[in-house]
Amino acid sequence: MIEEKVLTEAKAIIDQLRPKYNSNRYQFDIIVIPLIQGKLKKKLRQAIIYQITGEERPLEKCGNFAVTNALFNSFIQLQLF
Repeated sequence: MIEEKVLTEAKAIIDQLRPKYNSNRYQFDIIVIPLIQGKLKKKLRQAIIYQITGEERPLEKCGNFAVTNALFNSFIQLQLF
């Protein structure tokens, strides 16, 4: 189970990144990667994916690319509506 503190931090990062989203994937990755990289942020990456997809994935499946991909796709879907 993911801790409540980590979930609130993940929600804050998602809310922080939403206005910075544009359709350029390269620029988006440059903004996101520094916020989520590092060994100490594994739980944060897991919480971000949980907030976006609603499923709790193992830490091994929550790498930098998986998180940026999930964020980018989520923001694309939100923009369609």
